[in-house]
Amino acid sequence: MSSTWSASSGSDIAQLAKRTALRVALRVGQVAHAYLVVSPPGVEGVGVALWFARGLVCTSPGRRPCEQCCECVAARRLSHPDVQLLAPDKGTLGIDRARHVIRLCHGRPLRSERRVVILDQADTLTHEAQNALLKILEEPYGPSVLVLVTCRPDMLLPTVRSRCQPVVLRPRPDREAARRVAVEYGAGEGDAELLADVASGFPGRVAQICEQGRWRKAVRLVDGILDTAKEGDDLALLQLAEEMAALPDECLELVLDTLRSKLRLLLRQVLAGSPHATRAWASPDVIIEAVRIVTLTRRRLNNNVNRKLCLDGMVLVLAELVNG
Repeated sequence: MSSTWSASSGSDIAQLAKRTALRVALRVGQVAHAYLVVSPPGVEGVGVALWFARGLVCTSPGRRPCEQCCECVAARRLSHPDVQLLAPDKGTLGIDRARHVIRLCHGRPLRSERRVVILDQADTLTHEAQNALLKILEEPYGPSVLVLVTCRPDMLLPTVRSRCQPVVLRPRPDREAARRVAVEYGAGEGDAELLADVASGFPGRVAQICEQGRWRKAVRLVDGILDTAKEGDDLALLQLAEEMAALPDECLELVLDTLRSKLRLLLRQVLAGSPHATRAWASPDVIIEAVRIVTLTRRRLNNNVNRKLCLDGMVLVLAELVNG
């Protein structure tokens, strides 16, 4: 999954970057040889990495990046010879791409003091490619800075993570802005509220979900699970679980996140005495336990368990809960 959202504004990216160690590194001139930029899904980690790269090649005697000098302008246009941005070609970053990164890092800067190589979606690096990159991480070449960008740092080998200075991006959620973005993508009022919750209030994540085109399928599966659990139709529930089990990882994560958010919204409706709360899901205790079950299932699926059995168990437990 890409860690970027190209519609983020330059000012938002700058403000986000300034709350990290990257700003300190630019100010004091103490730059590490490698950074690992970790961003939540939908947050433009690459934008922050490019902001840092502009700061490293900037020629301004004052604040860097100044965004005005020819070096900053060239880097922003991705035409600067000392700023290289690489991303996966076909889903993964293999050994050939890793060797290319090593060659770039070993090359001397052409017109700046440093050469910056940014590797987006670093979580798609194969293990072979990651092991190859250890060469440049363990024996850095002076003028080069390698920046790995990912929203899934757990997919990187511990040996790779430990040799990079971590930069964790912590954007501030804005649920109202997230709802507005959802509406711009054609979501109705209810779906906009649900999308904002799934995205934890991050507008960029809302846009990313909508652009990936998986949202409608996720909502259909979630509505099917809740309605079928209420009806107590175990066979239909197991069929839904089977359909979920066949989904790619990112799609399944979105379905589970949507299910959890839908339950949270139901809980708010129940506690507020809303007439929209369904009778079957009218008990706060039942909904809270259902949220716990979905959260536990999502966690278990990250631990290489049998996906089908795990999802079967989840939907059947939800049916037991709602039918008491």
